[in-house]
Amino acid sequence: QQPFQVLIEGVRGASYEGDIGVDDTSFTPGCQVQITATLPPIVYSTTQSPYCNSTHSHCLTNTRQCLPKDQFCNFNVDCTDQTDELSCPSTCNFEQNTSCLWTNDRKQKLKWSFGSGRTASMNTGPSTDYTTHSINGTYIYLETSDGNFGDRALFISPLYRKSSKMCKFTFWYHMFGDTINTLNIYVRSGGIDTLIWSLQGNQGDKWLQGIAQLPTCASEFNILVEGIRGTSFTGDIA
Repeated sequence: QQPFQVLIEGVRGASYEGDIGVDDTSFTPGCQVQITATLPPIVYSTTQSPYCNSTHSHCLTNTRQCLPKDQFCNFNVDCTDQTDELSCPSTCNFEQNTSCLWTNDRKQKLKWSFGSGRTASMNTGPSTDYTTHSINGTYIYLETSDGNFGDRALFISPLYRKSSKMCKFTFWYHMFGDTINTLNIYVRSGGIDTLIWSLQGNQGDKWLQGIAQLPTCASEFNILVEGIRGTSFTGDIA
């Protein structure tokens, strides 16, 4: 056998959610590793020029299909292999305490937290999540045991490139308690927050579906989920 080397190659996918890690490499005892062995000369091939220009990106499996970069993660499937929407954080059920790149606004006094089963306060909040309908499932919620009336918590989505026609943001909410205040949904685009959905008051001990219509012209936007504290601890919102 000729002397050889092993090459580990990482190839980038369609977005930033493609990090690859390698650890703890080894050869089996049957391999005769000779560190001082010489290798035949390396023949370098000419690097091919990128098929897509700087304003476009290629689809994951069909690398000769180029699309404008703003057509990735825009809620429309444009690649023939559908990979332009594959790695986008467009859905999230918060299982395994995963926020799917959503973040709390640190400037606010209150924060959205992960929860499972019942919340810490009696007569408010859910007893299960919506996804699994079990005490082991995970949701996010606004705990109102602390803080003052009118304090708010903002949960901010990652940046989305562009909304398509009839693009809707759907979610399930739980607003149970005597002092429930308000749940708002905003679209933030160009530094301006636009209210697209709002509900106030006790809605009963159940999960309900909310649907918010996004402006068709929205581009480079975030979704903001705002919970506002009521007058006491019986105002948990999930």
